[in-house]
Amino acid sequence: MAAPADAARPRPRWLRSGRARLLLGVLALYLLWQAWLSIAAPSKVSPEIERGKPRVNVMVSLPFEPERFHVLMFQKYGRVSGTAGNTVEVRGVPQEQLHAMARHYWVSRIDPLPPDQ
Repeated sequence: MAAPADAARPRPRWLRSGRARLLLGVLALYLLWQAWLSIAAPSKVSPEIERGKPRVNVMVSLPFEPERFHVLMFQKYGRVSGTAGNTVEVRGVPQEQLHAMARHYWVSRIDPLPPDQ
């Protein structure tokens, strides 16, 4: 019994290389990681955040105490007004930037800043 014509066709030369397969595997993992970050981001943003305002004040919760790196990263989105435990207060964040903030894998939750603060 003869093999189908497709099965007899050799793989492209570049695909026979172990490095090329490794590179394709790493690329696939990276794309899956980015897809997961995009899918998970909306669930980290609290539904209690007012959607009518162009800018909001938020508390960003982390699973650990924030370090200087995290504070500097949040300053890209708004004014950091302080930290308390595992949270960072960020004021004046544009609504359209909330999901970008939540895409960081080390962000656990984004909640509205209480009005008395």
